[in-house]
This record gives sequence, C-alpha cells and structure tokens, in this order.
Amino acid sequence: MEKIKFSTKQHINTIKKFESKIWNIIILLLMTFSAFSFQSFLEAKLNPDIVKANISNAREIAKEAFKLSSNFKITPIHSEKGGYYIAPGEKNIPIFAFSIESKKKTLLFKKLQLTLNGNVDNKTLIGAKLYEGTNKIASVKIKNNIFYFKNFTSVLKPNIKKIYTVKLDISEDIMPGLRFNFEIQNPYALDLKLGNNPQYSLDKYPIKGDYITVVGWRK
Repeated sequence: MEKIKFSTKQHINTIKKFESKIWNIIILLLMTFSAFSFQSFLEAKLNPDIVKANISNAREIAKEAFKLSSNFKITPIHSEKGGYYIAPGEKNIPIFAFSIESKKKTLLFKKLQLTLNGNVDNKTLIGAKLYEGTNKIASVKIKNNIFYFKNFTSVLKPNIKKIYTVKLDISEDIMPGLRFNFEIQNPYALDLKLGNNPQYSLDKYPIKGDYITVVGWRK
C-alpha cells in the first residue's frame, strides 16, 4: 500500500511540474509581446520624427502604387456666374458639370455618386439627370444625401474630352435663400473600367461643384 501511495504522489508532482513549465512559457511569451509593445510606444514618444517619416513614406508608396492605374483626368467646370441660381419649382437646371479625358486607352464610365452638402431636405430635390453632352444617360436615385447615377455606359476614347452635366428638378415647396452644393467625394464615387479592371484618378478630392442658391420668383 505504501508503494502505491508513493507512486501516485510522484505522478501528481510530475503533472504539477509540467503545468508549471507551461505557465512559465505563457508568461514568457506575454512578457516578450509586452516588451515589443513598450518598445514601439517608447520609440513613438522619444522619436516622433522617425514615426512621422515612416507614415509619410508609407503614404508615398501608396501614392506611387495608385499611379499605376490612373489613366484619366477629371476637371470640374465652374459656372460663369460664380454659382448656380435656381427658383422653386424649376426643372432641368444645370447645377454640376465636369469633364473626363482618358490619357491612353479606351475606358468605360459606368457610375457616378454625388454627395449633397447643405441643410436642404432631400424631398425638395425631386429629381436629377446626368447628361453626356446634350444626351441624357441616367436618372438619379437619392439616398442619405447621396445622388446615385447608375445603369449607363459612356465610352471614353483616348485624348477626347467628354463633358458631363447634372441637371436638377426642385420642388415648389423649397425655401428661397437655401444654399447647397455637390461634390465627387473620393475616387470610388466613379466607376471607370479598362476592360474589367477598375481605374482610379489621382485628382484632388473632393471635387467640389459651385454653390447653388435658391432664389424667389419676382412678383
């Protein structure tokens, strides 16, 4: 009986030693991870210029990579009056215009999103259409201050500039004195493709349109 008790006790001690080793390994790993984290934190505190340089370098690398797919240029076309003026109830009034020019290859323009800026109720902006030159190519769907133009295909041949215009319909209930504008907020607000490959422009974003002012009818 004594021999059996001794064997069981020895077995328990072996298990405890094994568990102790596992915990030591876990603690060592945690300490190593903490040391690396502390070192990164310390580097950021003591050498902020190095950290800023690393961030700047990463941005430059991303910018250079972005250039690989930049095959077109977007140019906003501003109103000759310095802005647009529209009265309650008017329809088909130009309020945003831009041109796109492909640099090297034929591209397909398939989507446009315009972001509305200003304290104006979407319900008073009752419709909008996208024109390629004088041809209407898409009607709008409005959701959460985004004007979506889809289900169209505009062909952009190299070195031929095409002009696009958005024309707006507004309700008779809109309040005179309101001011708002539209913008192409980022490169992903346009869908241009070379074959099946998306293309992105390096133009500065957002591309802002002129302000639209709602004026009252003269009595």
